[in-house]
Amino acid sequence: MNEPTTSEEDVEILADDAEPWHVGDEVTVTHAGLSLPWGIPGFGNTVCRRGDVLKVTQDTIKHRQDILHLINSPDAQIERFGEIRILRGRHDIPAWTKQGDAEWILARNAARDLAHQIIDPTERAEALREVSRKFGPGPTTSTSTEIRNVSQQRRLADDAHNRALHGRYVIQSLAE
Repeated sequence: MNEPTTSEEDVEILADDAEPWHVGDEVTVTHAGLSLPWGIPGFGNTVCRRGDVLKVTQDTIKHRQDILHLINSPDAQIERFGEIRILRGRHDIPAWTKQGDAEWILARNAARDLAHQIIDPTERAEALREVSRKFGPGPTTSTSTEIRNVSQQRRLADDAHNRALHGRYVIQSLAE
């Protein structure tokens, strides 16, 4: 009868385990969109965002030793994924990877909203400085006059078209 063998790669991963996993241990996801099999097989995966923290459950320990061993081995993660996607423990990492992406905009706007809710002007100014320090400069908000001119021309053209369709009735738009 053939007994199952452990490949050299699996032995390497198993040897890298720093300490055993316990219920309640935490892992931090460093890659957005990661789909982890994190419980009982057959019940689907957990889709994670960058910065999400997951708790190890009894089901994870019982059914997902392969993932737990992979988390303990950064070298194995780099070999498998080309990067480290999961860290053992709780790590405070931002949900965004670069300034200007969707997650950055959402996080920056939420932080600014919280800062603007502070009643004391000195504390509010300090909170807004902290937002600027953490997120960097905000996106530009300048408006091109060419766009406004095109918009004005479009409204005038629409007015002319409506007047032509409706004869002598005058249709007035919100054009300035």
